[in-house]
Amino acid sequence: MEDILDVAKDEEEIKVFKKYIEIIKKEKGLSEKEIIKLFKDLKEELESIVYDAETIFEILLGRLGIKKEEEIKSVEKKIKEVNPGEYVIVKGKVISVRTTDKIGILKIYDETGSIKVITFEPSRFRDIYEGSTIKIIDGFVRETDYGKEIVVGKRSKIEIIEKAEFKKAKLSEINENDYFESIVFIAKVYEPKVIEKEIEKEGEKITIERPITTLLVTDETKRILAYFEGRLREDLEGKTVLIRGRAFTSKSGDLRINLRTLIEVDSEEELLKEI
Repeated sequence: MEDILDVAKDEEEIKVFKKYIEIIKKEKGLSEKEIIKLFKDLKEELESIVYDAETIFEILLGRLGIKKEEEIKSVEKKIKEVNPGEYVIVKGKVISVRTTDKIGILKIYDETGSIKVITFEPSRFRDIYEGSTIKIIDGFVRETDYGKEIVVGKRSKIEIIEKAEFKKAKLSEINENDYFESIVFIAKVYEPKVIEKEIEKEGEKITIERPITTLLVTDETKRILAYFEGRLREDLEGKTVLIRGRAFTSKSGDLRINLRTLIEVDSEEELLKEI
């Protein structure tokens, strides 16, 4: 069986493994080899969503019901003030929401900046709309190649301070500049178009890729092209989803959708229960 040296990639990661292994040993009485196996199984489950060892261990602690003494109290901060490795309380307005069967992703902002928030319990984001103001309590901050993110785990709570509402409508009922929500069928997911975007990280300007995915959505009344910032799985074709967004008119004069929220469900019946 493997030990720390077989799974940790460098000295810093070895320190992370040793710290969390001691915590889990103390709380659960598991052996080092058992803990490493739990880590590897969770890393495989999360696939390419999470790479860093500390975030994976934090999720594992939540699943095991372990709370570290030094992390009982979270500090309330502005978005720009949060630091990787700490638990925080942040408040912000929601820019966008997306959930699939494995992950929920939303983006929030305050007067200091914006940040991505993720959860591996996507049902927790289903009642959160773009434009709502929320407070995240005990969110874990991690560093990624694209900047800082907040992970909503088992110990985290979400409070909806102010809930935005989108009018429910069929596709044929929406007009330019309407904010709406609708039950639609995804007829086609097109290959994303990648746009380069320049951001500032640690005082340096770096260029990142910003994918925009085009979808053809339809209901019994109309077919419309929708645009979503991010990549979507091709197997979303043929699925029934709840979308929220804003309608706009393209240069060619056609009505299009700027898609903000996409909630994947197993059936239209299940979706109707959610709304």
